[in-house]
Amino acid sequence: MADILLIENNEELENLYNLNFKVYLGLNPLSTKKVETAIEEILKEEKKITLIVSKAEMEGSKTAEVLLEKMKSENIKIPLLVIGKSEATLENDDSTLVMDVGVDLKTLIRNCAQVANITAAEMVGLDVPNYFPIPVHYLNRIKSPICKTFFLEPGDENNYQPLFSPGDEITSDKVKNYMSMGVSEIYIQKNDRLKLVNQISNEMISELSFDKLNDNERVVAGDIQVATVSDKFSEMGITKETINSAKKCIRDIAKDVKKNKSLKSMLKNLLSNKASYLYKHIQVLSYVSLHLIKHADWAKKEHEEKLMFACFFHDILLKSDDQAKISTKEDFDKADLNFEQKETLKHHALRASELARIFPKSPAGVDLLIRQHHGALNGVGFPENFSPNLSPLSLNFMVAEAYTDRVIEAGDGKMNKKLIFSFLNRRYPTNRFKKIIEALDKIIL
Repeated sequence: MADILLIENNEELENLYNLNFKVYLGLNPLSTKKVETAIEEILKEEKKITLIVSKAEMEGSKTAEVLLEKMKSENIKIPLLVIGKSEATLENDDSTLVMDVGVDLKTLIRNCAQVANITAAEMVGLDVPNYFPIPVHYLNRIKSPICKTFFLEPGDENNYQPLFSPGDEITSDKVKNYMSMGVSEIYIQKNDRLKLVNQISNEMISELSFDKLNDNERVVAGDIQVATVSDKFSEMGITKETINSAKKCIRDIAKDVKKNKSLKSMLKNLLSNKASYLYKHIQVLSYVSLHLIKHADWAKKEHEEKLMFACFFHDILLKSDDQAKISTKEDFDKADLNFEQKETLKHHALRASELARIFPKSPAGVDLLIRQHHGALNGVGFPENFSPNLSPLSLNFMVAEAYTDRVIEAGDGKMNKKLIFSFLNRRYPTNRFKKIIEALDKIIL
């Protein structure tokens, strides 16, 4: 029996939402891609629907608005949550809540609970079986589970057998084999269910086609994507999985960066969606770096690919936003870090460059650029004086990163260009930096 009705024409999002509705809210999901079908399902007496979640628009049609009108004409009074930009009629309806971004799962679940009058205590106190079931096809989303998984021997309702454990490789052939045996669901011990669902959800968001997401959704999805890929590199190094994930991430970032007409519009979107500093840094640095390279008389087309790769990889092994904000020796000395954190930060440029060097078909020389991105030839530490042997591209990247840090720190609409350029000229006082800093003044804010 359905408790929640989802109207969504993106199958990836449908699977993502329904998994989280079931696990976090304890609601049984029912999905449809059309308003007409939704009304039919609602009107069926045997269907118990306490909440409807609908995309605002689908295929050029104002889906949620049409749905609300039909519900009113049929005197259907069920709370409605709308995902995406919508008309004022929806915003002003007492039984309707509108949110811009569906892939922000924490906010989605919180809003669903609010609309459906489900309290936090009720969510925490869900009556969950000791072995929690989810459809077996979700295993295809991950390469190895974060916790133990089980299956039921067909015909035996109490015989839970081990399926995959942490470290075990999950392949599509293995999943197909279990499905051919009649296994339609896997089971997780109840205390582990949220861990596995979060793991699966992050992978699903990372693999979404960003072309089908709105601007706000791409920021949230991109942030999750970068964090997921970073964790994979830290845990697994260079593997087929991390290579494919990184390539997709770089492509998605490049598309987003190139479609922005100004730095200010990009920053506004990033700040309004509360993206992590690491993600904002990659996005803004990519924009600034690509702008600067256009003003270098020695630059070639292949430098753009190299810069995009370096922007993604240069801080890939850092574990927190606080670490990513450190870019000078003064910052490093003041930071409240333990020994392990200091060592990670001190050597992150070197270690990231080593990853880039063995990454298949990485742009020639990109490992050198990453190693030198804080001005150290060997990729260790934060020097106060810079070697004359730094490459021209490294000089551009260093200035771009310093400018990026100041722009993000200033925030949307509060940039004082005079102060920013005063800092850059103090930080990089020699003639070899002069033209680079001057080129920054041509960026469209």
